[in-house]
Order: sequence, then structure tokens, then C-alpha cells
Amino acid sequence: MQTPQTFSRRQLPFPKTLDTPFHVEIATEANSEDAATSQQSDYRETFNLREDPRNFLSFCESELRFGFFSALSGLELAKKCAVEEFSAANQIRFILNEVQAQLDAKLEIISQLIKDRSMHPVYREPLQRLAKLLQTERDTWYLLDLVTAATPSDSLTTFLKPPVHLYDNQQLAMTKSRCILEWCEKVFMERSFGVRQRDDCVRKVEQKLAPLNDPAYGWSHTSSMEGKVKLDPDYPFRKHELHQTDRHADNLVCEQVFVLFRAGLLDQAIVVTEKVEQTWRGVCLLGFFGAWNGASNGEVGQTWNLWKLAAKEIAASPLTNIFERSVFSALCGVPFGALPVCQTWEDQVWIYFFCQVLKYWEELVSNQVVSSHSDEHILSIFEQCKEIDRDGVESDVMRRVQSFLGLGLDCSLALAQKLLQFLLSCQNAHRDWSWFLRFSAHVAILMRLSRGNLEDDLLRQYSEHILLAYCQHLLHLYLSDEMQAAEQGLTRSKISYDEMLMVYFSYLLDESDLIHCCVEYMVSALKADTRTEQVRMEQKTLPFSQRHSDERRTSCLEKIGQYLASFPRSTLNKIVETAVAYVWNHSSLGEESEGTGIFDSDLFLVRSVDFLIFPAYQNYHLAVACVNLFVRKFILLGKVQSAQNALDEISEDVLTQVEQEQSLWSSSHEFRCWQQFFRVWNAILEWRNYSLSQRPASLPSNILDMVNRKDDNISTEEQLWARQVLENYEMEWKEYRERCRSLGHALSEEIISTLTMEGGWLLDAFPYRPPSSVVLNIFDSAERENELQQIRQQYIPLMIVQLVDVYKQMGEFQSCVELVQLVADDSFQLLSDLKRETLEPLLEQIFQVYLEYCDERAQCTTFPFVGEMFEAL
Repeated sequence: MQTPQTFSRRQLPFPKTLDTPFHVEIATEANSEDAATSQQSDYRETFNLREDPRNFLSFCESELRFGFFSALSGLELAKKCAVEEFSAANQIRFILNEVQAQLDAKLEIISQLIKDRSMHPVYREPLQRLAKLLQTERDTWYLLDLVTAATPSDSLTTFLKPPVHLYDNQQLAMTKSRCILEWCEKVFMERSFGVRQRDDCVRKVEQKLAPLNDPAYGWSHTSSMEGKVKLDPDYPFRKHELHQTDRHADNLVCEQVFVLFRAGLLDQAIVVTEKVEQTWRGVCLLGFFGAWNGASNGEVGQTWNLWKLAAKEIAASPLTNIFERSVFSALCGVPFGALPVCQTWEDQVWIYFFCQVLKYWEELVSNQVVSSHSDEHILSIFEQCKEIDRDGVESDVMRRVQSFLGLGLDCSLALAQKLLQFLLSCQNAHRDWSWFLRFSAHVAILMRLSRGNLEDDLLRQYSEHILLAYCQHLLHLYLSDEMQAAEQGLTRSKISYDEMLMVYFSYLLDESDLIHCCVEYMVSALKADTRTEQVRMEQKTLPFSQRHSDERRTSCLEKIGQYLASFPRSTLNKIVETAVAYVWNHSSLGEESEGTGIFDSDLFLVRSVDFLIFPAYQNYHLAVACVNLFVRKFILLGKVQSAQNALDEISEDVLTQVEQEQSLWSSSHEFRCWQQFFRVWNAILEWRNYSLSQRPASLPSNILDMVNRKDDNISTEEQLWARQVLENYEMEWKEYRERCRSLGHALSEEIISTLTMEGGWLLDAFPYRPPSSVVLNIFDSAERENELQQIRQQYIPLMIVQLVDVYKQMGEFQSCVELVQLVADDSFQLLSDLKRETLEPLLEQIFQVYLEYCDERAQCTTFPFVGEMFEAL
């Protein structure tokens, strides 16, 4: 067979190495157990499959997914530790051996569970269906393994004993046909006898024929009726009927001879006929052996050809037992005579390929060469076989796949395209077949390993779609598992898909597919982290410091960062920006806000900024610009708490680095404006909360009366109590006024600082330059300017009104006059943001406050009105 090209896929950073080298020639590893299980030691602990069939049914496919993944990761380790170049053929053999071992382990567990008599019947049928499905998949990989190795050891060639030099005259089609024939025999041997050892099969056949010295095998009942000691072998052919008991025994012998012949054990079948004293039956078959034995005239194969003529006569006789007729028909190369006893599709495949291989050897006997046939010819042989056993849609699909894989991974380009196209169509038609997604993905991987970089566009496209479907399936499982853990407030699920996802991502050749999968991976991690944080906030059982959860996206970004370390920075930026854009496009900012609560969608959007500030992903300018955008949107929707949480995503270190760039002044200045705004907001909330909730209760009206009364109707004790109550009340009022005055001063300072910010609050002193991004096109200068204007027009009047109210309650009427001067100052551009309908009530309120100020001053002026009042006016 052709030596396949080396498939150069993206390399993954595997830090672990094997202690001992991997030997390429025998494709085994001295430390194979470590290589095969190191990646899955963490998640296997959660399964106790052998004791609970329900757990096995639930987790079997999950175990196989990780088992197949460990085969690929083990391959990476083996390649690193190989003593010589690890060829594509050896890589394929390594993977095939590993996946067959995984399936064999599962089939062994199922076998043990089914044999357990204490198992509930409700599990038996599902286990049997699963065993049949896994057996079919395992047989399919075994077929590909045999064809890939291309060292067939079929029984037919063993029977004919061709000279060694003729093996070199085989064509590729003949080698593949022999591999398929060997596969049919080995699969039948395992399915019928449960073993692949010759001696065990013969022993089980003899057990069915026991006792071997049964007189019925020698037709004793018929001979007794005839009054003879023995009957000659041609007795039934002279239109004589055997006794019913003898006929039943004869049918049993013929059937078991066919069974052994079907398993490739024709020589053992002859031995069995001798043991049941039907030596003549075995002697009739001996002529098939040794086609290259010379006849008396010296012509090679003449004896064999003479035997075939006699065998055809036996096969054509209607008096011959149907199983014996099938044996002789197959040995003569006539498949149609053997089809009546076929019970499965595999039986038919065996019949046709037995006759086909026989035809090849006949050509070598007579011509010393064999005619060449294409892969299409082998496929046409498969297509002659009819599915006589209806085992379900899964079996029908896998048999079609076996027809293609029997041609090997090096088949013609057109057939390789048909195979991948068929796999892709089945994926689309049966999206609920998790096992088939796994199976077809690994077929595509092996196809790429065998055929190099798949230069054919169609072949590459089909394989890419197959692998992409499996990657998306793994991402769906990842999100499902992590969301289940998140609903319990856990930071991670018990099963980790991180390593597995990156290994299969590495086989994607299309950069757009790679970016799509990485983005979906990042978004899924963010969703689960967001839900965990939301659940913890709702439970309120953990301290605030432990409510934040970012373990999933941290692990996700680390894995992607390791994998993309050799990629251009542009690819990394594209992935990160696409993830943020995805979150932005799927956020529900337009929903009505209920109070100050944080919706999942808000928190989901806010936490996406982590993607832009994670180490090795730093794009601080874009992160600050996104936060500014989110804050503007939240503020305009009244979601102040969400806006404040968004602002907390940017640390002071990140902002300091952004401020160092003069071209980024507008972004950093806007961020500082928002920081100042929330200081004002928190100060307003604190002042209002204290002034409304901590205000002392009104003093009872009778307290003052009790304190001031001079008559004898009130006792001294009551007056003392009333004075104590009054003193406590006055003390509370004093503390309250001092605290309100302190909070009021702090609030007024924050508002004045906001209104008088250098550069103006939410104003651009320099032209605004939106951040450059290939994917994250969510920044619009005109829209930003309009939003900032709306916010200034909404909140500047509110801050001024709040400041006037504070001044009024603190009695600082003079400060109101200063506030008017501040608003009128053109350097702060406050007056332009006060609309007429806002400015008039505001000035009226300030005027009323000023009148109160004048009234207060008038109250302090003495008659005849000479003093500061008139001078001030």
C-alpha cells in the first residue's frame, strides 16, 4: 500500500513527556498506560460503572469521548518521545489500537452486567442495544485497522498455499479484498463464539455435536432399518431417505462444518468430521487444499481444477444438504449457491469476497499475474450485498460506512469524497446520534492523517464540516454540564472539557471555524460563570468576596492562549473581539429595569470585559471604550447599579496605562467622569438615606407642657423624666443636624467637583477617536456624542437641584448665589445643557431660596433699619 503523507495540523502545547521512548516499529509504548490515561484520570473518578447499569448507560458515551480524546493526546506524547520519525501510518495504527481498546473495555463491562442475574430487567434490553451498537463500531475500526496494516492472513490463502514469490504479484485490490475476507472471518468468530482463538471455536463446535460418538452420525438408525451394519456415503443420493434421527444428526454436522468454514477453519472442520466418523465428508473437502500441488502430468493446478469440477456437481445437486451445498458453492467460486444460508449482511460480504479472492488466486495459478481492479470494483462487491437482517438504522448506516472503509484511507479521491459526504449527510440527518458525531469526527481525523493536508477543496470542506459539527457538540455538552454546576453555585463541573476542546479545535484548518469555536467556548464559560455569580448573589450565603466567579473563563482563556501562542496577534485579537461582539449582540439592554437589580444579561455583558483585560490578551483601550459604552447605555436605561458594576471591571492600573497615551485622552477622561458621577451618586444616596431614615421622631406635645408647668398637678418625678426626654431629643437633633451637615458638605463638594471637572464633565477637550477594531464595530462617534449630551441634559439639572436642596437644608443660602454664578460661567458649559423647561423652575427655586435668605437677614436687622441688610442689597 502507499505510504501516506504526513498531516501537518496545528501543534498543541503538551507540557508532559513520557519517561520512556515510544517504539515506532511495533507501535506500542513502554509507558502506554500513562499516556492513555493521564488526561482522563480526573474525570474517571466520578463514574462507578461496573456496579450500576444506570450509571453505565448514562456515562458510557461520555467515557468513550474522553477515551478517544486520550488516544489523540497520547499520540502527541508518543510523537514527542518516538526514537525515530513517527510516520502517518504509525500514527493511524496508534489511534486505531487505542480506540479499539476503549470499545473492548466497554463491551467487557456490558458483558459482565448482562451476565449478572440480579440486574433489573429494565436495564437488560438497553444494555443489549448498546452492546450491539458498540460492537458494530468496534468491528468498523477493526476493518480499517486490517486494511491499513495491509498484511492479511485470510484462511483461503492459507488453504491454497501459494508459493512465496507470488505474494509479490498481488495487486492492491487483491490485498484489500483479502483484508476484508479476514475481517469477515474474525468478526464472525467473535460474534458466534465470543473468542478469536481457533482452538476455542473448535471446542465450542464439538460441544454442540457432543457426544461425538453418537451412532446417529453414522446413520445407525437407517442402517438398522435396512438390515445393514454400515451404509455407503452415496446412500442419500440414490433417492433414499435417512431416518429422522439420522437426518437431524446429518444436518447438524453439515451446519457445524459450514460454521467452521465461515469462521475460516475449514481444516478444523475436516478434523471434526473425522471425530464424528464421517471421514468421507472431510475427504471430499481435502481436494481444495494446495492449489499449486502438481498433477501426474506436471501441470500446476490441474488436480485442483479437477476437484472443482466434481465440487460443482455436488453443489448443483438438489439432494445435497443446503449447508454442504453452500460450502462447495463457495469453494468453487459460485456465490449465488451459498447465499441461501446467509443470515446477516456480513455473511453475504464474506461469500462475495471469498469468491473474489478465489478468483484472484485462480488467475495467479494460470497466468502468474492478476488483473488490476479499482476501488470502485471493491465497492461494487459490497453493494451486491443486501441487508437481510434489519438491525435498525444505526446498523444500516455503519454497514454503508464499512463499505467505504474497506477500501482503506488511501482510496481514490472520488470515493474519499463520497465517504465524507455520506458521513456529513448522516450527521445532519441524525443530530441526536452523539456516538456517530464522535465516530465520524475521528474518521475525518484519520483521513487527514493519511492523506496529508487534503489539497482537494471538496475533501477538505467535507472533513472540516464533520469536525466542526463534533466540536460544536462538545461545546454544547460543555455548556450543559457547566450550567448544571452553576445552578448549584459551583465554580466548575466535575468533568473538565477544556483539554478535549482544544485538541479537537487543533484539527480545524479553516481559521474562521477555529475562531467561531473559540468564541463559542469563551461565551459558554462566561455564561456559566455569570450564572454561578447570580446564584450566589441570590443565595446570599457566601461573603461578597466569594460571590464573584471567573474560574471557567480563566481556564478557557489560558487554554486558548497556550494554543494560540504561535499565532499572529491579529488572530488572538479577532477571537477576543468577536467574543465581546457576540455578547453585545445577544444582550438585552432594552429590557425594563426593575429597581436597581442586576439582570443576568447585564452581568453577562459586564463580565465580557474580562476577555479584553486578561493577561496576554490586553487591549486596554478597547476595554475602557467598551466599559464607557456599557455605562452610557445602562445610564440611559436607568440601570445605575449595572453601570456601576461595569465601571468596577477596570482597575486603576489599567486606566493608568490608558492615560499614558495622549491619543486615548477622550476614553480615559470619560471614564474619570463616570467615576466622579458615581461618587456623587453614592453621596446622594447616603445623604438621602440618612436624612430620611435617621431623622428623630417628633417630640410628644405633652413633654414641653410637663417641663414648663408650675402647678402642683404634676409631680417632681414626672418633670424630671420630661426634662430627660427633652434633653435626649435635643441631643439627637443636634447629632442629626451635624451628621446631615457633614454629609451635605461632602455631597456639595462632590457635585461641585463634578460640575467643575477639568475638561468638563462628559465633554471632549480633544477630538474623539473611536478605537480601531476589525470585529467589534460598536463604537459610533455621532451616537456617542448624542448619548453624552442626553446624559448631561438629564443629570446636570438633577445635580444642581440636589445641590440647591442641600444648601437650603443646611441654611447656606449664600452658596446658592455662588451656584448661579457657577452655572453662568461659560468655561464649564453648564448653561447650554439646561433647557428652558428645566432652567425656569431651577431659577425660580433659587429665587425662592434667596428670598428666604433675605427674610432671614431681615429678621436679624434692628429698627430703624440701619445695618447690613440694606448695604447687602
